Amino acid sequence: RIQRARRVDAGTYSVDASNAVGTASAEITLMVTGVSPQVTTPLRNTTVVEGQSLILTCAAVADPSPVFVWRFRGERISAIANKYEIVSNNSVSTLTVVGVGGSD
Repeated sequence: RIQRARRVDAGTYSVDASNAVGTASAEITLMVTGVSPQVTTPLRNTTVVEGQSLILTCAAVADPSPVFVWRFRGERISAIANKYEIVSNNSVSTLTVVGVGGSD
């Protein structure tokens, strides 16, 4: 039994059973088609001076690559009005909050 299969678990598994009369074999090939996201660089509590920019970075591994969605107070953040900048690649996403204010 493999719990939480990962890509490294993929491959051929075989078993032999034998006794004085003979031997029997069985073989299977395990393919791992997807791996759920796991955060490898978690967010940390941060303090900034009002008016400065805040930069938050999160890294995660998954197969297929994860899609990052940033939220503030439960609401999805979009890159609007030059307030937020979001840059994501296959495994890392960075949120920049430009000129943090008292309501941020």
